[in-house]
Amino acid sequence: MVRVSYDEIDIKILELLKKNSRMSFVEIGKKLNLSEGAIRKRVKKLEKIGILKRCTVDINYKMLGIKLAIIGIDTDPDAIFEVANKIKKFGKNVEKVYISFGDHNILVFFYYLKNDELEDFLKFVGKMEGVMRICPAVLIEEV
Repeated sequence: MVRVSYDEIDIKILELLKKNSRMSFVEIGKKLNLSEGAIRKRVKKLEKIGILKRCTVDINYKMLGIKLAIIGIDTDPDAIFEVANKIKKFGKNVEKVYISFGDHNILVFFYYLKNDELEDFLKFVGKMEGVMRICPAVLIEEV
C-alpha cells in the first residue's frame, strides 16, 4: 500500500466539504485562516492522491419515492470478487458494492422505485455461480 501525505488542515478541509460539498474555496479559506489559493492547491492534492474521490450531494430519496435496500450476499470464497464485479455492472440501481468481513461477504446498496426492480436484481444475483445466500434488508426510515 502506498503511503500518502496529509495533515490536520487537510482533514479540516475534508470535514468542511463533507458537511457541504458546495462550499467555495474562499469560504473554506476564511474558516481555516488560509488563502483561496492554498485551499485550492490542497484540494487538488487530495484529489490527485485519491483521498478525495468526489464531491457529491445528499439526496432525500424518500421524497422522490425511491427506496433503499442493503443486500448482504454470501458466496463461495473463490467467487467473491467475480460476483461483486458482476453486481457492480448491473446498472443504475446499484449505488455501492463492498467486500466485507462479518455476516456477509458482499454488501450492496440498491436504490429502486418499484418492487419489481428489487425482485429482478435478487433473481439476477441468485442465478450467479458461487452465490450461496442473499439477505436483503429494505430500509424504512433514516434517523
